[in-house]
Amino acid sequence: MLSESNPAPQSAVASTSSHAASARVGGDESVQNTDANDKTPPLEDDNEDLARTSQDTDLYDLPGLSPQASQDQEPACTTPQSRLSALQARTRERPNDASCWIELISHVKTLEDHDKTSESYDALLQVFPNTPSVQLAYLNDVLESSNTGKNKAVAQLFNRFLKTSPFVELWKYYLAHVRKLNPNTAARSTVRSAYEFALNYVGHDQDSDEIWRDYIQFLKAGEAPTTFDESQKMDAIRKAYQRAIQTPMASVQKLWDEYSDFEKKLNPQLAKKFLSDHQPSMMKAQKAYNALHAHTASIFPVSSADGQHIVLPMPPTFTSGEKQLMTKWRQYLKWEESNPLEFSDKERARLHARVQAAYRKAVVRMRYYPEIWYMAYVWASSVSNDATLSEAKRKEKREEAVSYLKGGIAANTASFVLNFAYAELLEEAQDFKEVHNVYQKFIGVLASELNDVANATDSGSSSQILAANTSQSSANTSQSTSQSVPPSSADTSLSSQSQYSEAGASPENRELKNRQTEYSLVWSMYMRFARRAESQRAARDVFAKARKDKWVSWEVYEAAALMEYHCTKTTETSMRIFERALEKFPTEEELAVRYLGFLISINDDSNARALFEKVITKFSPERAKTIWDRWARYEYQYGTLQAAKELEKRIAEAYPNDPPIKRFADRHKYLNIDTIAVRDLGFRFNRGPSTSQPSTQNQSQSQSQPSSQEVPSTNNSQDTSSSQRSHASALTKRPSAVLESGRESPAKRHKAGVGGASEDRKFTQTI
Repeated sequence: MLSESNPAPQSAVASTSSHAASARVGGDESVQNTDANDKTPPLEDDNEDLARTSQDTDLYDLPGLSPQASQDQEPACTTPQSRLSALQARTRERPNDASCWIELISHVKTLEDHDKTSESYDALLQVFPNTPSVQLAYLNDVLESSNTGKNKAVAQLFNRFLKTSPFVELWKYYLAHVRKLNPNTAARSTVRSAYEFALNYVGHDQDSDEIWRDYIQFLKAGEAPTTFDESQKMDAIRKAYQRAIQTPMASVQKLWDEYSDFEKKLNPQLAKKFLSDHQPSMMKAQKAYNALHAHTASIFPVSSADGQHIVLPMPPTFTSGEKQLMTKWRQYLKWEESNPLEFSDKERARLHARVQAAYRKAVVRMRYYPEIWYMAYVWASSVSNDATLSEAKRKEKREEAVSYLKGGIAANTASFVLNFAYAELLEEAQDFKEVHNVYQKFIGVLASELNDVANATDSGSSSQILAANTSQSSANTSQSTSQSVPPSSADTSLSSQSQYSEAGASPENRELKNRQTEYSLVWSMYMRFARRAESQRAARDVFAKARKDKWVSWEVYEAAALMEYHCTKTTETSMRIFERALEKFPTEEELAVRYLGFLISINDDSNARALFEKVITKFSPERAKTIWDRWARYEYQYGTLQAAKELEKRIAEAYPNDPPIKRFADRHKYLNIDTIAVRDLGFRFNRGPSTSQPSTQNQSQSQSQPSSQEVPSTNNSQDTSSSQRSHASALTKRPSAVLESGRESPAKRHKAGVGGASEDRKFTQTI
């Protein structure tokens, strides 16, 4: 009897000639079938061996993954056992490296040690569960071994593999094995049960036509000594045909023709009724197959026939080809969900079986694409909410949805979408302790990645950045606004991983900074969870931990400051947090803009002016542009005309190449409404919501052709140098104040931005 559990974790040693990279199954739990009533027909312990009948259909057959491809990395070992140990160590260090596994399997086979071979295959299947090429290679090697109990071992493997496998090639292998073990007429019932068992699982698959044809021929070959037996035989053949012609597959027309001949030979009168009843289903299946083939022709390549080589998925680098592949998978899966065979409500189980099989294939072949796992989770969750299903079935689908997330995270430990989705799922279930575990584990994974990126950067330039930031931070400590505070011991003890200017930064440093920003987003989401699920104090505890993390960037401080403001309705703590951020990240002009916007939004004019004067001299004109723009918008909107003109003079000194008309127009626009640019200078902008931004154009062109110049709309968010800045550049993307639309978009749940709870004075004092 087939086991209910998913394929057990396994270490794999594969006998393979050429190797590949495809995509693979969703973790052990993600593809579990919970039907406890299905039983595998018995497998006898008789015959010695089995011809390889299955084909490997995995993607990206890459010969470069062969053992020879990585011989330059092969450990220098003097004995087979020491080499085995070295290869096992490599697979533990680089579990996603297909070439390491291929080498391990190739080597362990030479040892002719059944236990070590099984151990290696089991380890491989733990990393790549439900991968059909690995399972077939495992079965092949067991059957070809000299182990006396190999047939029993194969039966146990089939029990582990089959019920969670949507791959027809594995089921064909199983049927060939059963027929090989049961060649006698007396065992026909066993073989028939095996066929029915297989067709119940994969009979809907487009590749199952060979199984259907073999099954029908098997039924036709059966003896019928009595009239009753003959009638039973004909009924069985008829039912098989009628089920087969409803399946979208290449041979559906041929099967229909065979079925027509079968009915006409039996009874021409009844044939008309049977054929007229089932022809619509056949035509629907044929039409669906044409669409199905168009979707899957490129994502299900022609399979190899040797059944020997192992094909493993590889993490994507998101090349254009990989993005196109993901798009095709997305389209195919949505097509399956759309019910192309038009199943009725009573046939909903058939629709669910098709979609489930499609997702099970997808998470095997596209193992390292988090979007696939998330789509599977969303689909299973939606089915679990179907009120027409029984409570037991809905519970099964809820468990399946959870298993997709768990399996996806096991494959993609650094996936933001999967970790966030799992954390939210646990939060809804009020399993707050486990949510903390999810965030802490996720932060640990990202921190490890950050350390790797940091180690890859140039140590010399990193030291210079560190020294410069430390020096500037020390100088800034003596200056403050009216709300400045002394640094706490927690902050002064931090390793300075200060932010630095993007200008001139190496690609490695830019990558490090981008990773820091992503890393900090997780801390912000962690704080948000703690606040809404537990309390504001819990969120502060998370922030206290974040402050001690050397990789945290300024965005976490801003998120904490805004959370304090919106949840406690006071400004004191928020301003202290912003001040601490300015001390720790003195070279981040965007932080200064955000703080300035916050002070403006709470109508704290005096502190806003003090902050502006404090920070404006710390940056070069190129980097200070966003600060000037933010303060100018405020001064133009709410200040006096004299103050506006005085500020304009200072801006002219900082940007002498800006034409006077540009600065004048800046004073007479609101949001993205710039009538001077449009009506008087001939610029054309895409006028949309206030957050949309027009593009820039070279000022010399705009001055020479003011009446006809048109500026194409872009999303450019950076200012050009002063010599290139056009009149329209004043309308480029602006830093968002707290009360303006910007980074805290409510439509984006996992962008930095928080809300709701109460204040704790002790926390205010410690900050």
